[in-house]
Amino acid sequence: MVTKTNNKMTKIGIISDTHIPTAAEEIPEPVLDEFSNVDEILHAGDFVSIEVLNILRDIAPTTGVKGNMDLFEVKMPAYRELKIGDLKIGLIHNAGSYRENPVKNPLNLAKSKGVDVLVYGHTHARFMKKIDDILLLNPGSPTSADSMGFMTAEICGKEIKVNIFEI
Repeated sequence: MVTKTNNKMTKIGIISDTHIPTAAEEIPEPVLDEFSNVDEILHAGDFVSIEVLNILRDIAPTTGVKGNMDLFEVKMPAYRELKIGDLKIGLIHNAGSYRENPVKNPLNLAKSKGVDVLVYGHTHARFMKKIDDILLLNPGSPTSADSMGFMTAEICGKEIKVNIFEI
């Protein structure tokens, strides 16, 4: 588990399902612009190309997990946990969610892992909901979704403020 504990504000970029170059040729400019001001980036899988990981790492330290479309040579785990501020954050590609029921499986997974926040992707459908003191975040996809976008979050201690960006 990666640990970053302090009471200063940490700004993170949250993205998933970039699918580059299959869905788009490059990361959309609004993502690059907004992420230029973050301390860390979380990518919930389906980079598709190693170049996406390299570009994001040039912007800020990037933590990612393997998605079902990530066949490139970099080995990444399917699940990771991070501690940012005083929040325990789980990061996974497929949390077993469905567009029709985006809560049940991700919430059960988050509870089983004991995380405060679960970041996941796979559905390409943006979702944010706090249930039982657990925040579920799916940023959707910036390249391949009905409403394309991404998120940022500002974390200080146990407090988190999430911003949603549409492209």
